[in-house]
Amino acid sequence: MNIDYSFQSEIQSACARAGVLPTAIDDFVTDAENYKFSRDEIGKYIDQMRVERPHRFAMQTDFDVELATKAFINRNMTAQSQLYRTVGPQRFEELKKMWANGIPEDVQKKLRPAADQSRNPWSRAHTDPKTGRYTAKAMTLQSNLVKAIGLTKASEIAAAVGARVGDTKAA
Repeated sequence: MNIDYSFQSEIQSACARAGVLPTAIDDFVTDAENYKFSRDEIGKYIDQMRVERPHRFAMQTDFDVELATKAFINRNMTAQSQLYRTVGPQRFEELKKMWANGIPEDVQKKLRPAADQSRNPWSRAHTDPKTGRYTAKAMTLQSNLVKAIGLTKASEIAAAVGARVGDTKAA
């Protein structure tokens, strides 16, 4: 069987522009080798697969938030170009509309820093870095907290960092 490298290259380029996941591009090449579509039908076949096999395409949340911020908020043309190549023209336009009025609310929630847990006696900040065990001071703080506020409330505080009352190692 003769391999048509120029045809494979055309398929790979068209797939990249259409937002096909890099891991799925070979599936399109294999489809072409199995005579499922010809050189003239590349675009049509990609559109057909977008409906029949959406798992081959980038997911709707599959974009770099930092890159999108640079592209749409800072109006960086290089970042816009990178994002366009990454997600494809259709998804790029969707993102452009979504980011038109600033950073979308759902993205802002993801960008908010996690609460500072360094004062929580069950956090990793109170462990010995070599062993992963809580320090003596942390164990004292934990027991004092249980005595002061009760087991139920102390358990909720421990659960905030994925630990349980009575653990000797951080979660």
